[in-house]
Amino acid sequence: MKNKILTIIFVCILLSVNITLTGCGNSNEKMNEEATQTNIINEVNVEEIYFQVLDEQRSYITRNGSEEYISDYAKEIISDGNINVSYAILNMDVDSQNDKEMVVLLESSGDGKYLILNYEDDGLVYGFKKEYREMLNLKTDGTYKISGGAADTKIIKSTFNRNQIFDNIVAGVENGKYTFNNNSLNSKEDFEKCMEEFDSKEAVKFTLYKEITIENDIGTNNNPTNNTNVNNSEISKDIEGTFRVNFSEDIEQEIRKLYDFKIRKWKGNI
Repeated sequence: MKNKILTIIFVCILLSVNITLTGCGNSNEKMNEEATQTNIINEVNVEEIYFQVLDEQRSYITRNGSEEYISDYAKEIISDGNINVSYAILNMDVDSQNDKEMVVLLESSGDGKYLILNYEDDGLVYGFKKEYREMLNLKTDGTYKISGGAADTKIIKSTFNRNQIFDNIVAGVENGKYTFNNNSLNSKEDFEKCMEEFDSKEAVKFTLYKEITIENDIGTNNNPTNNTNVNNSEISKDIEGTFRVNFSEDIEQEIRKLYDFKIRKWKGNI
C-alpha cells in the first residue's frame, strides 16, 4: 500500500513538472513572436523612402535646414525644358557599414548636378548638392574624385551627420603638396599609386528613373509658398555662369512702366 501511494505521488510530480515546462515553452514562443512583430513594425525600408523622394511624395532637408523637393532642385539647373533623373544606391558613408545612400543625377543637354540623399535615424532624409566636377568617377565603394586641374586633384570619401557632410581626403594633391587620409603624404609616387588603385575600382552605373519637365514661368506666381528661405530679390547664378535677379511682382510692374522691352530702351520720361 505504501509503495502504491509513493508511486501515485511520483506520477503527480512528473505531471506537474511537465505542465510547468510546457507553459514556459509557450511563453517563450509568444515572447519571440512578439519580438519578431516589433522588429517588422520598426523596420525601415530606406530604399523605398528614397524613391518616395524621387516621386515627390516626400521632401528632403538641405544643408541650410530648409525643406525641398526634387523639382525645386531641377529648376536650379534649367528654367525651361526636360531634365533626366537617374539614380544609384550605394554605401557612401565612411562611418557606416550597412546604411546606404542614394545618389541622384539630374542631367539636361550634357550638363547637370548631383544630389546625395541620406536617411538618418531621426526619420528625415537629408540632401547634399554637388556639381559635376565635385563628384567625378563615383565608385561602388563610395569614393569619388574632385578635380580642379592636374595640380588640384583629390580622392574623397564622405561622412554624413544629419544636414552636414564632411569630405575626407583619401589622397590628394594641391599646389604641389600631397595628402593621404587628411595627413601628409610621403611622395608623388604614393599619390600616383593611390590614383591607379582608384582608377581600377568599379564605377557606379546610374539607372534612368524618369524625366521632369520644367516650364518657363517668368512673370507668373505658380509657387506662392517659399520653402527655401531665399528672398525674392536675391541674386543667384545659373548653369551658364550668368547672373539673374528675381524681382517681386510689384517691382517688376514698376520697371515695365519705365522700360520699353520691345525696343529695349528706357522710356522718354527717364
